[in-house]
Amino acid sequence: MDIPKSLFVDAGFVVGVRSGFILGTDYIYFHEMTISGNTVTFDFRCSAAGMSDYQFLFTRQLDSEFATSEFVSAKRISTGVDDPLHGVAFLITGALSDLLGWTDGTYTASPAKIETALVQSEVDRVVNSVNIADKERSCPAWSSLSSSSSSTSCFYDEVTVIQEDYTGDVLFKAGYNADVGVDDNTNELIIGAKLGAGEGQTCDDILINEHGIIPSSSSVPCRFCGGLIQTLNGQGGDEIVGEVLGIGVVKVTVNSSSDQLDVTIRDDKVVCDDG
Repeated sequence: MDIPKSLFVDAGFVVGVRSGFILGTDYIYFHEMTISGNTVTFDFRCSAAGMSDYQFLFTRQLDSEFATSEFVSAKRISTGVDDPLHGVAFLITGALSDLLGWTDGTYTASPAKIETALVQSEVDRVVNSVNIADKERSCPAWSSLSSSSSSTSCFYDEVTVIQEDYTGDVLFKAGYNADVGVDDNTNELIIGAKLGAGEGQTCDDILINEHGIIPSSSSVPCRFCGGLIQTLNGQGGDEIVGEVLGIGVVKVTVNSSSDQLDVTIRDDKVVCDDG
């Protein structure tokens, strides 16, 4: 059976610096589709030498809405580990209802190369100029808030461009909760987010609640950096994180009146090495 073209609306691929992609020679192609129950996966591959063990794998449900989009990193087939340095991609799907009635199994696509206009390569690319910009902090300090700013959103999207097409030596300095480094093996600049790194976690002027809203008064609890626990086991906000248990000398109790967890050390259970 031929795989319907109506399944795909749009796609884009950026092959990374480690892909070995050669413009004009290598290409991205649709490899196969697998149906299992209500789940369908679309497997795209790249012909580059450095991509032989990598795939771009997208997952949908047969009842997914029209124009559902998904962004993925190149996944190493042998380990299942994502590696954006080999590539990233997005896929927007169309009428998946056209697959209703298809039996479970893997369907190999006829050779279907992705249009070159949808493929970008980061191989052998260099930065010729940098646009320097700045962005507002999340929220101003309480002293600068007016009474009319109550319950105003604190998320700013505006970016102020300071200088365009800057050339010459550029010093990258890590700001709040930022990490800047260089991979000596690949000569790559690595910029990432890391709690407490760079200038640290100094952000006393960010006075917002967990929804990014300025509370109506300074007496309303806010999310201060270094104050409240924001995540537990990688989960935050209103997500359920499971049961918290105290082990050994650690005792965990729930204070329902203040909506908090109290963690204490039980002196009567402490056992010293010297007996």
